[in-house]
Amino acid sequence: MAEVSDGYVKYTVEHTMAPPIDAPHWALLNKARTRLHRLGLVGVNSDGIGFGNLSIRVPGNGVLIDSFLISGTATGEAPVLGPDGYCRVHTCDIEKNHVVSTGPVHASSESMTHSAVYRSCPGANCVIHIHSRVIFDGMIRDRYPATPENAAYGTPEIAAAIGERIHESGGSEGRIVMAGHDEGVISYGPTVEKAFALIQELYDMYAAGMEAKTEGRAVIFDMDGVLTDSEWFIAEAACLMFKETHGIAASHEDFLPFVGLGENRFLGGVAEKYGIAEFEIERDKARTYAIYTEIVKGKLKPMPGAVEFVRRCREMGFKTALATSTDYIKMMANLREIGLVPKDGPTGDSAGGECFFDAMVNGLDVERKKTFPDIFLEAARRISVAPENCWVVEDAVGGVQAAKAAGMRCLALLTTFSETEIKNAGPDLIVRDLSCVDAVQHLIFG
Repeated sequence: MAEVSDGYVKYTVEHTMAPPIDAPHWALLNKARTRLHRLGLVGVNSDGIGFGNLSIRVPGNGVLIDSFLISGTATGEAPVLGPDGYCRVHTCDIEKNHVVSTGPVHASSESMTHSAVYRSCPGANCVIHIHSRVIFDGMIRDRYPATPENAAYGTPEIAAAIGERIHESGGSEGRIVMAGHDEGVISYGPTVEKAFALIQELYDMYAAGMEAKTEGRAVIFDMDGVLTDSEWFIAEAACLMFKETHGIAASHEDFLPFVGLGENRFLGGVAEKYGIAEFEIERDKARTYAIYTEIVKGKLKPMPGAVEFVRRCREMGFKTALATSTDYIKMMANLREIGLVPKDGPTGDSAGGECFFDAMVNGLDVERKKTFPDIFLEAARRISVAPENCWVVEDAVGGVQAAKAAGMRCLALLTTFSETEIKNAGPDLIVRDLSCVDAVQHLIFG
């Protein structure tokens, strides 16, 4: 027996490794999970913690301790699960946060919630647990059955509250919003089809319904300072390149005036400062990128809230595009490191890799760099959205100026420049970073 944590709560698990389980209706459960993953209701957040689980009851142990087949811990990232992504939970001691399970993968703490449903509702044979900001907020607003805000996830209190809501509702199906577990929603029903249909209805009501408000509208993202902060790494790589190639001890501060203006100017501006006559942009840029791709491995992280924000924009029906002044090599290295492109391709594949951007424009695609509007106008052209229907998310003064010159609205972040500097550039909205929960609402209704 071991105490483990799945990123949300600590719990003890008594797990026996075993081959994949050949359970009835597994394929149907897995099909529902694949569809939910494509809707962004099951997946993994920016810090690598998975969210969302599905289970199906496996009869045979009595009404109160029926076992169930459930998607395992740390499986959220996979668009499609095989049989080895599920385990069988035999018993759950909710009061002690203890799970007994078998299979090729461990059970997660979400098993406690599923067990609470099965114990409270003998007619329920499937439980689905999803995460969605839009659905969560809509259910809270419309007063769906909810657990208390002080009932934390993975505790006996939330299990007891779920039981109370089920007894109050009656019947063998229902939906509960977990007010103390941000974005958490569960459905349960007598069949997989019914439990999934209950989630689909919520999605159609709250998430897909947003498409009418966002149809023909887009969000265009800058990258550095918005989705990730690679400025220190690229400055470090450039410093190493200048030292190695030209014997110049450049500092990180030397590069600040050229942030957001593209790598040619980023490197060329410092070369001018030091009067480097032997500077060759293509050679020196290639060497800088070679150093950069090595030093960012396993170290580059997404900015707070960035991955979730992109997902929410797509969930709400916005088209999304990337418009970065950096070159293609660095763009793809960054996106792969922070999980915004699949490891095997830029926009997904036939196996179901998630697509985060409808178009990606890099610094090699346009002649004039920011503060000129060209890169944003090209992004809008590629996704067939009029400039006046686009929001740009930027962190740099030059980027804000470029967005406004393109005739677009601009959401500016205070991740790189001071509030005074950003205000002077004239954005439409300023927030600290993309973890601010109201940001998408401003995009829709602002």
